[in-house]
Amino acid sequence: MKNYACVRSKIYLLKLSFVAMTMICSSCQKSEEKGNVVVHYQKISEHYILPKGVEVNTLKQGIWIEYDSTIGFIRTSTVYKNGIVEGDFIFYNPIGNGRIIQKGQCHIGKYNGLFECFNDNGTLSLKGHYLNNKRLGKWYEYDKNGKLTKVELWDKGYLVK
Repeated sequence: MKNYACVRSKIYLLKLSFVAMTMICSSCQKSEEKGNVVVHYQKISEHYILPKGVEVNTLKQGIWIEYDSTIGFIRTSTVYKNGIVEGDFIFYNPIGNGRIIQKGQCHIGKYNGLFECFNDNGTLSLKGHYLNNKRLGKWYEYDKNGKLTKVELWDKGYLVK
């Protein structure tokens, strides 16, 4: 049952990303006369080509998705604005089990906001906040069973306690 839900989740994410990219393209087509809009795709196999992302005037825009080149699992999902990472990013387990291994937020290409890492089994392993690429506030570490093992206090990228 878990595998079925995981597959349905991936299919939903693919459909959602395609719809988002289509919307970006259609909104950009109006300004196509002024600039260059390119939709990038990634060939997974002879039969599958998946949308990767959109460039407007050579700058990445919107959601960009990187896939495993052999089986098509999503490896990363990153949001760009004018060629700079802006918004949420997600890294998935490279062995293709669909689990998130890292997620966070960026603003103007820097880590800003909540940042989380996960073990191979899907449990939280690290959690904290960044401000301009520097750790800030309390950071929590967990063992492979999700039990809190360590709390650190950070200020502007320096470990306080």
